[in-house]
Amino acid sequence: MSALGNLIWFVFGGEIFALFWLIVAAFFAVTIVGLPIARACLEFAKLSAFPFGKTVIMETELKGVNNVSGIARVIYIILNIIWFPIGLCLTIIYFALGIISFITIIGIPVGIVYVRMGQFLLFPIGARVVSKKQAQASATANELEKRGLVVVGNGVSATQQNITVNVGQVSAESIRPERQILQTNPTNQISAIGFCGNCGEKIVEGTRFCGKCGTAVNV
Repeated sequence: MSALGNLIWFVFGGEIFALFWLIVAAFFAVTIVGLPIARACLEFAKLSAFPFGKTVIMETELKGVNNVSGIARVIYIILNIIWFPIGLCLTIIYFALGIISFITIIGIPVGIVYVRMGQFLLFPIGARVVSKKQAQASATANELEKRGLVVVGNGVSATQQNITVNVGQVSAESIRPERQILQTNPTNQISAIGFCGNCGEKIVEGTRFCGKCGTAVNV
């Protein structure tokens, strides 16, 4: 359905909006200092051309906070503050178009697109347009990082309280250049099956050595 919606949208005006924002992006790119704004315009051109099945997230959410430099984050904040008056006006316009579309009932999908566009234009610097699948995968990766999980080859290992545990099979989708995006298999649960006879540390299923003292365990 997203593919059909994107085709119809593109034919009936999407290509014109996309072309306009590509021209704006080229203008800011020529100024050099406006490169971050140019990048935002390119992202919006992508959203304008094929909006269905897409979502808007910040680069810090897509790549992870630790993978976006502090300088870049500061620049994004400053430029978004400068952009805000323009962004607010554009957002109000797109939200108004969205409300009109919602009223027609059959235009609800289009209304959702307009709202998403308004959301992007309010703070566009550092925003990225990705598929919903990519956004979900990125959220999963960020949650794994918060819990101390790291990628190891085609699998995942986690170090928590000095215990290395096997999380089980994962399906990985490479949308970040520095690591894979992970989705854990919900059927594989981490469970403690005993305690180390030497130090009393918890022993997790599938572990051959105590994560605290290194003593071999029989499980």
